[in-house]
Amino acid sequence: MDTNSKNKLPEIAFIVGMGRSGTTLLTNMLNSHPKVIATPENEFVLFSYSSFFKKKFDNETTIRAFLNLFSYNFSKIVSIWKPSADLEKDIHHLQDKTYANVCKLAYLNFPLAHKNKADVSYVIDKNPIYSLHIDQMNAIYPNSKFIVLVRDFRDNAVSRKKYGNTKDSIFMLAASWNYFYKQIFSSLKKHDINHINIRYEDLASNPENTLKTISEYLNIEYSQSMLHFQEHIDKTKDYAKQNLSSEVFEKITEMHSNLYKDVNTNRVKSYEKELDKKEISILNFFCKEYGRKFNYIDDNSALLTDSKFLWKLNFFFNNTKLHLYYMLTAIYFNLPVSLRLKFLKKQVQSSFNQLS
Repeated sequence: MDTNSKNKLPEIAFIVGMGRSGTTLLTNMLNSHPKVIATPENEFVLFSYSSFFKKKFDNETTIRAFLNLFSYNFSKIVSIWKPSADLEKDIHHLQDKTYANVCKLAYLNFPLAHKNKADVSYVIDKNPIYSLHIDQMNAIYPNSKFIVLVRDFRDNAVSRKKYGNTKDSIFMLAASWNYFYKQIFSSLKKHDINHINIRYEDLASNPENTLKTISEYLNIEYSQSMLHFQEHIDKTKDYAKQNLSSEVFEKITEMHSNLYKDVNTNRVKSYEKELDKKEISILNFFCKEYGRKFNYIDDNSALLTDSKFLWKLNFFFNNTKLHLYYMLTAIYFNLPVSLRLKFLKKQVQSSFNQLS
């Protein structure tokens, strides 16, 4: 990409929503569009925000410190990508060296884009944790768009029970699903942010029409290539195998095994076979607000009618624990980068200390 095209940076959008809601599927579909780069989790934008947001990348110290970030495994979510070596050169060629523009260059150097980055008109970052940090994302990119992806809370609970790192109770699964969407829509309303709501079930049952809707929202031309995203899966798998331990590679491959198949509705309403009546009743009751918003339950659905004091107490306890955890997470992300890397027991490069 030449110097002039470097300064014609693409638009940006974020995919948010509860994990295990089809975000990886949608990301792969969008990344198959010839003019879109859609990336899997790498929370570098959020992680570096507190120390770099107000920086001008017009000196070697700041540039080097930012580039060094990608040498650390700072996320609990395994990320298989780091920007290509061209990023440093691209930053030097950039005219307006703001944090927002430098982050866009990092996206443009996504090694699994499989396209000429000079032609990219949109970058899309998929990261469930951004659901709880929309304020920061909006501060960096005030004109960005948001794709809110949602999946039936009962099927989502089934998937998180199967693939989650912890054995969360049904109350915690209900509380976290509810918490994520409450935070998302509260932030979107607060900042009057342009967004679109997409249901996983619609993406699975009618991918073409759903992708056309998303394309129209993004003001990009619809491309049939998004329906053939599996053509890139093997390249992604090879890259992951080279950059991850065999244990992590096998886990991620199992988690996303359905990506190798044609889009289908096999997992829609899986909860009917994999959850018992009590679990379904608990989820229906505590997720009813957003369950109704997305037409997963209606006013005639069977909900808890009698007072289940212990259920409510259990939900309250898990909800409080969740609020406390994410409050501490917000504090964590507001700490200087160098301090967080020390907290993570990583050796801190001197360039981070020079940013103080």
